[in-house]
Amino acid sequence: MQNPGKLIILILFVSNILYASKDDFKFQMFSDKKSAYVGESIKITFKFQYKIDKKIAEADFHPPRFRNFWIKPSKKVPNTIKNGYMTYKLDYIISPQLEGNQTIEPARMDIGILLKKQKNMLRLERVKYKTIFSNTLHIQVTPLPEGVTLFGQYQIKATIDKNTTKANQPINLTISVNGSGNIEDINDFDIKVKDALVYKDKAKHTVHFNHGKSQGVMQQKFAIVSDKNFTIPSVSLTFFNNKTKKVQTIQTNPIDIEVQGSKKQTFQTLQKAHKTKLSNEKNHTLNLIYILGAFLFGSLLTLLIQKSPILFTRTKPTSTQQKILKSKSDKELLSTLLPYIDKSEDIKKIVKKLEENIYENKKHTFDRKKLAKNFQAYVTIRKDDANILI
Repeated sequence: MQNPGKLIILILFVSNILYASKDDFKFQMFSDKKSAYVGESIKITFKFQYKIDKKIAEADFHPPRFRNFWIKPSKKVPNTIKNGYMTYKLDYIISPQLEGNQTIEPARMDIGILLKKQKNMLRLERVKYKTIFSNTLHIQVTPLPEGVTLFGQYQIKATIDKNTTKANQPINLTISVNGSGNIEDINDFDIKVKDALVYKDKAKHTVHFNHGKSQGVMQQKFAIVSDKNFTIPSVSLTFFNNKTKKVQTIQTNPIDIEVQGSKKQTFQTLQKAHKTKLSNEKNHTLNLIYILGAFLFGSLLTLLIQKSPILFTRTKPTSTQQKILKSKSDKELLSTLLPYIDKSEDIKKIVKKLEENIYENKKHTFDRKKLAKNFQAYVTIRKDDANILI
């Protein structure tokens, strides 16, 4: 007797041929380039076709694993009907991680074919499943020059909100990079300014794809505070230019900032200091007991202030307290508090919440009257004292 197992396999094989011939379904994978650099964008297109007289109950797409590739968002392409076939397309953007000959394994498509059968007066329907695979792709990946991690073409610029400011009032700086390539891999910039406090936000990347190329903008914001004139240094970016096939470095220009009321010695102040020195030399015969008494009085006063700083705060509002009361927006309040961020943990927490309101659209609320009232306590409070809540 013939082996029943082999008979079943033969029946299924013949059935597949009858219901779905090779030309009924087509599944292909294409790439827009056969070679690329590490980090370069590659567009992969999956094309699935079937004859319009075939009834598809379902079709499940299973993409390749894309070993050694970064995967970017996919894009669906509108389906079309041409030459008796229904055509579906799906695009992927990938970037190679490693050099060498990289292989993209076949994708898989599981298809449910709707079959109809007439029996007496009843029309019966059932689904027959079929699995098809796409082709394999090979991409030759070339390494970037040593020490370079960015690929593409970029421009960089630095913009500020003003060239002149008052002492301890912030200058707002924005560094922007735009172009095509692996822009999402650009690291945050770090700016150091002598004799100034620099506060930086985390960079934001906005990326989209145009004809298979990754394009976008990277933007990072800074606030710089100082009590004297300063210069914002240039910021540079190094990358491999895929057009010139060379390593390129671009940079911003240094920016000079004038601080009104800055602590700088002019010729007149030097003259005044010299006259004061001569006057002090003439008065070297001051009574030693008087000097000693003044010294002791000053030391005692300093000790009392250190022991009880809150008792020695002025009841009359300071200019900073008045600015806090008059601030109409979170941005104005942030500008007022930034110079004191390193003098108090409480101020630092408030500044953080203000930035969350401004840059992350959060809804923290602040009692400006209470904040102004407690401001001097914030900036003079010691670590072992209890926190004063807003």
